[in-house]
Amino acid sequence: MTTSDRVRLAPSDRFTPFFDVPGARWDRPEGRLHAYLLLPDGVADVLGRAADAVAELLPVQPIGSLHLTVAQFPWYESDLSDVSIARLGQDLGRAVGGCGPLEVLLDPPVVTATGVVVPARVTGWQGLTRSTSRLRVPGHAGVPVATEAPHVTLAYAVEPVVAGPVAARVARVRAHWQPLRFAVDTAYLLPVTQGAESGTFTWPWALPVRLSGDAESGPARPHFTRCA
Repeated sequence: MTTSDRVRLAPSDRFTPFFDVPGARWDRPEGRLHAYLLLPDGVADVLGRAADAVAELLPVQPIGSLHLTVAQFPWYESDLSDVSIARLGQDLGRAVGGCGPLEVLLDPPVVTATGVVVPARVTGWQGLTRSTSRLRVPGHAGVPVATEAPHVTLAYAVEPVVAGPVAARVARVRAHWQPLRFAVDTAYLLPVTQGAESGTFTWPWALPVRLSGDAESGPARPHFTRCA
């Protein structure tokens, strides 16, 4: 999410389908590797209830798929061997070790040009994304794309539906919103499937890495440094 995503929509305006935005739809929908932060169950339940408010109007994320994207990788599970994926997980752990635990504050949901998101304030986010951006996979091109503004997406527009009814329901959620604060000490490497028709992002497995670990443990990787 960028600043331009937070444009104010008039009630008669229509959403821009998220997957019609240039670069949003992947050429290959299955198995794109990402680094995510996942939500504690209680927090996910609260966001799930907020998403339910707009579920009749926009497709919403399953509760178990709610997340904050740290970085999107250019590599796919099917292109890497099991050994390479395991090594990437180890490298991710070295890259982000020392970044956490992170304190997360979730602000009230907002309507954007492409859906409904919950903006987040995360201590150490820049250090986390900067460290993740340094990851490379030998023999495979491309670099990670880090998320500039942390957020949790509740719903993606997949059709140019009118924004007014969605905005009205989000306003009711905002009126009763209580601050959501929690700590995160784990990031995850996941192979993500993009459901452009259903407006969902899901994954079959998740490899956890600790954020409060020692970034310098294990074999030396000089291009990784402790978060700063």
